Amino acid sequence: LDSTELELAKVAEEYGQRAEQREEQVEIMRRELESAQESLEAERRKNADTNERLETTRMEMRGLKIQLTAKESEHEQLQRKTREKNNLYQAELERGKEHLREMCELFEKATADRDKAQKEAAEMKSEVA
Repeated sequence: LDSTELELAKVAEEYGQRAEQREEQVEIMRRELESAQESLEAERRKNADTNERLETTRMEMRGLKIQLTAKESEHEQLQRKTREKNNLYQAELERGKEHLREMCELFEKATADRDKAQKEAAEMKSEVA
């Protein structure tokens, strides 16, 4: 039971770390996108006649948006999988706890039966003697 809890904690920590890394990557990409948008507007105001450079920058922005969307989707998928695994491990942990309770009850019953049998044997011995 302890190893299951340890493994659950280890998996949860690992997925938590991965989720944090994904969040950091998403934030970096978001800042890059904001920076690219600001650069685009400054270029447009300064050089209204440089449409070719402007289109290149727009294409870069589209690529960043696609990358950001993909990272966000990947992050959401990772979070969903983490929740699913945590739910599975929690269910397994609950089953283990229930099994342990049942085993304790059986042990207590066996102990009571043994004690009763020993008492009866002692009584029979004293009656014989």
